[in-house]
Amino acid sequence: MDSGGDIERAHAKYFEKLAAAQKSKYPIIAGIFKNLAKGYLFDSKRQDEDAERNKLEY
Repeated sequence: MDSGGDIERAHAKYFEKLAAAQKSKYPIIAGIFKNLAKGYLFDSKRQDEDAERNKLEY
């Protein structure tokens, strides 16, 4: 069974949490975490689309 982008969404949530925690003390590091989260969200959408295509092929 294909979970689509569930793993990537979990990683994005983790990095968003880190970004929020570091925002005031380390804004540059928070920005890096935020960019990582955005990348994981992008990947999650792609994984969702791949999973949907795989369901349609069967």
